Amino acid sequence: MEDLKEEIANEEFGMVLGVDGSGRVPALIIEKVIKHVSPVEVRFIAGSRPEEGVSTREDELEEYFSGEVFKALKAEGKRVLIVEDTLVTGESLVDICRALQNKEVEYEIVSLSYLGSKKISSGEFSTRLGAKVHFSGKWTPSIYRKKKMSGVYKEKGDVFAKPLAKYEDKSNSSIPDARSYGGGEDDDEIFMDDPEVLRHTRKLVKEVSDDIIKKLDL
Repeated sequence: MEDLKEEIANEEFGMVLGVDGSGRVPALIIEKVIKHVSPVEVRFIAGSRPEEGVSTREDELEEYFSGEVFKALKAEGKRVLIVEDTLVTGESLVDICRALQNKEVEYEIVSLSYLGSKKISSGEFSTRLGAKVHFSGKWTPSIYRKKKMSGVYKEKGDVFAKPLAKYEDKSNSSIPDARSYGGGEDDDEIFMDDPEVLRHTRKLVKEVSDDIIKKLDL
C-alpha cells in the first residue's frame, strides 16, 4: 500500500472495484483506508477466464461501466482502483480492463500477490492489463480461493457474484466455484456458509484497515 499512499492522499480514486470472490475482502480493506481520507464508492464484479463467454460478458460490462456512477468519476477526473487478491496470468481481468478502456474510464490495479510463471512476469502485467499494477509481494494470501470468507460464489460467465447464503446445496461438488476453480486442499472449509466466519472477516477488515491507516500515517 505504500506506493498508493500519495494517490490516496491526493484523493485520486473515486471507486474501489473488488474482484469477486476472494478479491472482496482486500477491496473492503482498501475501501476503508481510502474512506479515511475521502469518499469512495465500492463495487464488486466477477473475474473470468477466456472460455467463460467473454464476448457476452464484455457487452454486459460495457453497459455496466456506462452507468451514472462511472460518468461521474470521469467528470470528476477520478480513477477506479481494481482490487484482486492474487494475479497468476491476469487473464481474469482482461475483459474488465478492456471494457473500462472502451468506456474511457481510467483505472489502476492492486493485488496482494502474484504467482509468477514462465508465461508472465510481474513487470508484464501492466502491459497486458493496460494500467499501472501494484503488488504487495510474491506470495499467496491466506484468502486465495476461500469463498467462505467472502460469502459469495460465481458461475461461469457471471458478471456479478451471488450470495453464498442463497445457495441451497453447499457441498463441494455442487457449488459452481468449486467446479470452475478445481478446489484445493482446504475445500471442506472453503465452500460452507458460516456466519461466524463472515463476522470474523468483518472484524478482520476493520483491524487490518486501521493498521494500514496508522502505518501510512493518513
